[in-house]
Amino acid sequence: MTATVMGLIAIAFGLLNRSAQSVAGFGLPIQGWHLASVVIAVSAVAGMGAIDPVSAQMFNNLETAVNDAINNTGGTTIAPETITTIFNIFRILIVLAFLIGVVIVFTQATRGGDWQPIANLLAIGVAFVIGVEVISTLIIGGGGGAGAGG
Repeated sequence: MTATVMGLIAIAFGLLNRSAQSVAGFGLPIQGWHLASVVIAVSAVAGMGAIDPVSAQMFNNLETAVNDAINNTGGTTIAPETITTIFNIFRILIVLAFLIGVVIVFTQATRGGDWQPIANLLAIGVAFVIGVEVISTLIIGGGGGAGAGG
């Protein structure tokens, strides 16, 4: 819905600007791709309002296993919200580190610097996260099947 409204506003503004340029001889130097970029950016930001940024699909099985292991020991328990907060911090740090790495790679590439070692580190980081996910799924399980000790 937001994209449609923004698109209609952009089309109206583009037509108004083009009319002002042809009739009065002045107007803003705005091209169609400027308006399209604004529509896409605003739609993307508005669409993110319904997304929970820390519900990334990283370490969900591991978080569930840690919650179960800590809270089923019979001793003192830690609140599940605390464990969720710790894993959310892990997720945020990983995503921020990846984004910072991408910016550094882009900066090095545009300046003519050596960007390949940084890109290799980013690939190693992504492989590490995927490896942790695969191993935790293989060892702990996906959470949908029959549990051990049945």
